Amino acid sequence: MTSDPLTSLPIRVIEHENSDEITIEWDETHPLSAELRLDEWTSDEWLKALGGALEEAIRLADEAESNGD
Repeated sequence: MTSDPLTSLPIRVIEHENSDEITIEWDETHPLSAELRLDEWTSDEWLKALGGALEEAIRLADEAESNGD
């Protein structure tokens, strides 16, 4: 798998021990970060984006499993 450094933006989700809180980190200088204006996203926008990404990852894993990959 290859990634395009101009479009792939690494995002790190940190789950805090003994808490329901998480921290989301990303490269604020990345062009995609600026284009998406990530520093202005609300908690709900982050939850929606992360939930959608998780659903897509599950779909791709299920698809790969059914194709015998």
